[in-house]
Amino acid sequence: MKKLSLTSKIFVSLVLGIITGLVLHPIKGNVFVETYLINFLFSFLGSGFMRAIRMIVVPLVFCSLTVGAAGVEDVRKLGRVGVKILAFYLGTTAVAITLALGLGNIINPGKGIILSDIVTSKVSVGESKPFVDILLGMIPVNPIEAMAKGDMLQIIVFAIFCGVGISLLGDRVKTIKKGIEEANNLMLKLVELIMKLAPYGVYGLIAKTFTTLGYSAMVPLLKYFLGVIAALI
Repeated sequence: MKKLSLTSKIFVSLVLGIITGLVLHPIKGNVFVETYLINFLFSFLGSGFMRAIRMIVVPLVFCSLTVGAAGVEDVRKLGRVGVKILAFYLGTTAVAITLALGLGNIINPGKGIILSDIVTSKVSVGESKPFVDILLGMIPVNPIEAMAKGDMLQIIVFAIFCGVGISLLGDRVKTIKKGIEEANNLMLKLVELIMKLAPYGVYGLIAKTFTTLGYSAMVPLLKYFLGVIAALI
């Protein structure tokens, strides 16, 4: 029998998660179901997978951009490369936000969900900043703090500066350059390993959602799924 692809495994896990959730929903108040399935097994699988993805993002972005900038032999091109990277990041982020807000307002994917059944947290919206403050905010005062907070713009700027420095120093820092290249290879391998866990993570997330919300989650989830597909197209 032909081995299933990762995409097929994720789809199967999604379907199994829905079935599991719908079967368990009528007895979600049961002590065993609530304690050991919803709050332990499903939470561990789903949240564990999401945390693993978040764990790898910062070192992956830093290493890959540093290696890329350090690999440009013509120093005069480094400035243009840095500007292009920042412009590409800001541009794609703006497009993604516009699509998400536009489609979200059209399809209302969360409509019909009972918020009392979901653990919620307060969302704070900051005030708009002057453009000069936004530009200054891209330069990290403390790169380690930027990495700890996951501030991608500051991480990108710092990575480009590191790449420029490595390129200018050449053979004097060849050990550092080789180390970052090896670290980048390690990050790529970790991404590959983490993605192999995706079916289990999807199963946990979907099973917990449908066990908690039942049939009421089907239409909003379908609308969300179709919204994502539309945005990707």
